[in-house]
Amino acid sequence: MNGYLLLILLVFLLAAITAWTWWQKGRIPYRSLPRPFRERPSLEETWKQACHDETISEADTCLQMLCEAFSFDPDDRYRFAPNDRIVDVYQACYPRWQIWNIGDCMEIESLMMDLQRRFQLDDVEISEMTIIEIAGLMKSSLRSQES
Repeated sequence: MNGYLLLILLVFLLAAITAWTWWQKGRIPYRSLPRPFRERPSLEETWKQACHDETISEADTCLQMLCEAFSFDPDDRYRFAPNDRIVDVYQACYPRWQIWNIGDCMEIESLMMDLQRRFQLDDVEISEMTIIEIAGLMKSSLRSQES
């Protein structure tokens, strides 16, 4: 009986902390960026130079989708560089030396499904691609849909 009471108290405490954070910030708490990305300054100017204003909206959408798939704060999206690969983000979240991280949350698969649903990018292996390459695919997919 005491075990059930302790479990109910723990669940209530976690729910209260989540509700408090949501009430204070207006959103559910996000997972923090892994260390190599967390320590970077904002690379928004680098993105603008790399995109030449033609794919900046797709790049921004891609960064938001990446943050959504990995449960990162979307305000930190410009800490990713254009040449960062999706697999590098994944490996930073799940380093091999952490034995207790046996399962992941299927972030790459979630991102691929979002891309397929929103941009009809079928049969594209995105894990080895850079973020700017994915943004380029999104731009070409939108062009083909318009014509």
